[in-house]
Amino acid sequence: MIEHTHTGFEMTCVLSGSFVHGGGHFGPGDFDLGDGETDHEVRIDSAEDCVCLVAMQGDLKLNGIIGRILQPLIRM
Repeated sequence: MIEHTHTGFEMTCVLSGSFVHGGGHFGPGDFDLGDGETDHEVRIDSAEDCVCLVAMQGDLKLNGIIGRILQPLIRM
């Protein structure tokens, strides 16, 4: 996942697999809450696919040069 932040809140529930970002390590059953102050640079941290349920308020804002190029193409 490209490094990003949000204009509102994002709640992520890990259903299977796991991921890591600046806020820690998250596995099955874990919840991660992010807001506009949180930059996410998510990395998958398991041999299996990481499947998450995400509820998001506001817009997704991609960071970095690749994010600025892709942002106009993504409406989330």
